[in-house]
Amino acid sequence: MQGTAGLIVGMQGLPRLAVSRWWTTVRHPSSGEQLHLVKARVKQAVMYLITNDPVKTEAQAWEVFFTYRRRWQIELAFLTLKELFGLHHWWSSQLALILQQIAVVLLLAQAVQALRLQVAEQAGCDPFDVSLPLFVKHLPHLLHAGQRPLDWVLTYGKTQHVLRPSSRYQVVAPLIPPEHLTPLPPDLVLIRKARYITYQPRPARRSSKKKSSKKTPAPSKPPPSQKAS
Repeated sequence: MQGTAGLIVGMQGLPRLAVSRWWTTVRHPSSGEQLHLVKARVKQAVMYLITNDPVKTEAQAWEVFFTYRRRWQIELAFLTLKELFGLHHWWSSQLALILQQIAVVLLLAQAVQALRLQVAEQAGCDPFDVSLPLFVKHLPHLLHAGQRPLDWVLTYGKTQHVLRPSSRYQVVAPLIPPEHLTPLPPDLVLIRKARYITYQPRPARRSSKKKSSKKTPAPSKPPPSQKAS
């Protein structure tokens, strides 16, 4: 079992996050291969990461830790497409129209992201300092009014809070000398077949209500009405 400590430095003067981690080898009955456990402590939270990739050095432990932290990038991309570009609502139930909607949304998101990068380059800031929700909110009104979004953001971006310091943290990994890096072996399998645990089918559930063997008697007919004498 080995362990190290490091820092994740915040952007725009934000506080640093102390990160301590250690790693060791573990085994699980459902897995026929060697597993590695990486434990990381960030602030008061503790993360336990299990991987089948080899973790024998500090660089490999850092790679597992940062790979797990980057998992939210794709989740944030999905969230952006759904909330900002309306992909949470389908235009139609037909497959052809659904594919067209996805293509249009992806093209629109790519164009807005490219414009966002251009704004950040002209403003001399990080792309995440450009608020994407506010930028998407003002963009249709600017285009309808015939204004250039780039000029408007550079002029009124700070007063309208489109340009503001980002709360994201910039991850600073330790500098690893090139001579400490080991190239991948030529016979390394990069794509592995998924291994799923097969469970035995559950037995059929018995009905809680017992069927009665007696037949329900037919309702008796009411007696014929008697006429008054």
